[in-house]
Amino acid sequence: GSVGMSHQQQHQQQQQSSANGGASIEWVSMNYIPFGEKALAVAVKLYQQTAADEAVVEGQILHEIIKAVHLPLSLKYKCMSASTWKLAISSLMTVLHTGLPVARAHPKQFAPLWKDLSDTLDQFLFPKSVCVVEDRGLDELVLDEAIDCQVIELIRDEILPFSQEIPQQFILDAVVLLNKGSIHSATTGSTPFAGCETELKLREEFAKTCFETLLQFSLLDDGMGQLTANSVNNNCLDKDSAAATVNGTAANEGGIAGRLAITALLHRFEEVLRKFNDDERLSGKFPLPRYRLSEISFVLKAVATLVISMKKAPPAKVGTTAWEQLIGLYPYLVECTTTSSAEVSRSLREALLQYCDLLRPPASALALGGNPESPTTTQRLDNNNDVANNVANGISHC
Repeated sequence: GSVGMSHQQQHQQQQQSSANGGASIEWVSMNYIPFGEKALAVAVKLYQQTAADEAVVEGQILHEIIKAVHLPLSLKYKCMSASTWKLAISSLMTVLHTGLPVARAHPKQFAPLWKDLSDTLDQFLFPKSVCVVEDRGLDELVLDEAIDCQVIELIRDEILPFSQEIPQQFILDAVVLLNKGSIHSATTGSTPFAGCETELKLREEFAKTCFETLLQFSLLDDGMGQLTANSVNNNCLDKDSAAATVNGTAANEGGIAGRLAITALLHRFEEVLRKFNDDERLSGKFPLPRYRLSEISFVLKAVATLVISMKKAPPAKVGTTAWEQLIGLYPYLVECTTTSSAEVSRSLREALLQYCDLLRPPASALALGGNPESPTTTQRLDNNNDVANNVANGISHC
């Protein structure tokens, strides 16, 4: 009997403890969370007013704020209250807007914060927590995606243009982050949304923002690439000579970050194209899900845009490796021609048309025929084109 009573008492204690635990969680959500959010809001306002003060700079307050918001931002959808991570990300963007100019002016005092900032941004934009569409609704998730886009825009507007004043490692981390976000691939699991066919479609705007930012950074803005190349002397004075040598090489080559961006992007394109072709073959007569067709369509448009941009870019910005990678995509593009999707076909046409400038006679033909740029050869090519046009016109009238 005493043993039975003991078990009963234990069961009652467990029930009581469970009830107390529930009450404790409720008490935390009612009291601690609002208090913590209020404290964060006050800290941000105070920092905005005192960011440039010597005591605030020496005390590394910006770094402390970044460390404070890291946990809710990395948890994101696992936060007890959605308001917590939303306040945390808006607070982070606010203090960065105020604090980044101060950080650039005092590189030594702010050197430790860049690694934590990089990790925080990465874990927020690509969280381990998954948000089920049915739990929050599409409207909420569209708003969440808009917040992610704002973070990328902050990187674009307030970090990359000043890359000569920011540690090169952080710039490289930013390039990797943009590359990761550029393609919302089913093979990477980079989307935090799950639960319906729209899961990857939702991040299309985010992917577009990442891609355009990466493209602008690596190719379109000539000044920015040069800034990256020159980032050495300002940020790496305290590092060893090996790092200085690496940075010097980067400066001579026109900026390692820009080239890394293009190489990484082309590699990701190849992955997505290969996966799409493999999956379409395996699916037989059954079409792939809509979000996969949307994804490959986005990639094909991105390929077309990238080819245009690479052709316009200064030669120093696009290495031979990038051109070889780009040409290496051609067989995968040809394989896509078997698709039955009109959307994919339209995007594929745009991409293939951009390859016309990359088509040229083989080296052996050039060796036999002489310099293709010589007047005689050019004239001969023009004559051939005229003949071809006349033949085509004759056929069209038949």
